[in-house]
Amino acid sequence: PYASLDAEKVFAFVMAQMPELAI
Repeated sequence: PYASLDAEKVFAFVMAQMPELAI
């Protein structure tokens, strides 16, 4: 779904915005 973005960058962004998901 994130063809225009790097998966790692997207994951890092999500973890930064939603630390609760990092559990």
